[in-house]
Amino acid sequence: MENLRTAFKTSDKLGKVVMLTGRKGGIGKTTDNDLLAIVSSQLFEKDVLLIDYDQQRNTTSNIGSTYQITSFDRSMSAAIKKGDWVSGITQVSPHLY
Repeated sequence: MENLRTAFKTSDKLGKVVMLTGRKGGIGKTTDNDLLAIVSSQLFEKDVLLIDYDQQRNTTSNIGSTYQITSFDRSMSAAIKKGDWVSGITQVSPHLY
């Protein structure tokens, strides 16, 4: 965590990409990604774009229940099909999208 903290603090202008991945299902990738995004957005006060393109939509459920969002009016899948991926982004907290 110390390396991640240092990387975020030293990055003023350049964006950082953090990706957690694995081939096996059920090992906590979605949960870890969700928690990393939430904590990073709050701790470092930098904008975080959380993307989980899993068809099970667990990130949508997790973030929705964390921030008491009952429905999302935007869909990244629909935005990509339209060729305007920005229209699929929903802000859920001051620094988390």
